[in-house]
Order: sequence, then structure tokens, then C-alpha cells
Amino acid sequence: MNLMTYRNQVQGGVLMGVGFATMERRLLDSSTGKMVNANLHDYKIPTAKDSAEVTVLPSIRTTPSAATPAPRDSRSRHHSTAAAIANAFYNATGIRVTTSPITAAQILTLLAERKAKG
Repeated sequence: MNLMTYRNQVQGGVLMGVGFATMERRLLDSSTGKMVNANLHDYKIPTAKDSAEVTVLPSIRTTPSAATPAPRDSRSRHHSTAAAIANAFYNATGIRVTTSPITAAQILTLLAERKAKG
């Protein structure tokens, strides 16, 4: 297993999770069902500028063998990253966000609703 490749896979998965949680949104035309933002100009995804340093701790195997495949957990990072972002918002505010992307407008609306309820 190449450790640098593994680290890059995990970092890429985390960046995908950040995009899923905060940027990516499919917009469909309600009459045709076609995707309105079907190109990378209109469909926003994170870039290297949106990336942060990610500390990657590789999985440790107690009984390595040539037949044992490399860890596959690097691909699942985007799911847990999006959930972690939503849970961090909940822990900070007490408001549960259940849709993505989590946008500034959505946050302001949720905070205003909570304030209006008292």
C-alpha cells in the first residue's frame, strides 16, 4: 500500500464531503425533470482553495498479508464529513439541519425561526 496515495484518497473524500454538505446542489426543472445546472460552471464543487489540512491516520492491521487488500475506508469519508458538519452546527446552535447543502441563507432562516418561536 502506498501511504501517500492512501492519504490523498482520504483527503479527497473529505473534500467531497465538504462539497456535499456546503455547496453541491442539483437544480431540476419541474416541468421537464432535466437538470438545470448540468455543467461545472453552474454546479459548484469545492476546489483546492476550499481545502484544509487533513490529518490522516492510516488503518493499522495486526496480521498483514499479501492477500489482504488495502483499507477501503478512504472512499467513505465524504458521508461522514457531511454528517460531521451538520452535527457541528447542531452542537453549536441546537438546531438540526436535515438537508444539504447547508447554506448561509438556510442557516439565517433557521436561526430566525428559532428566535421567532421564543
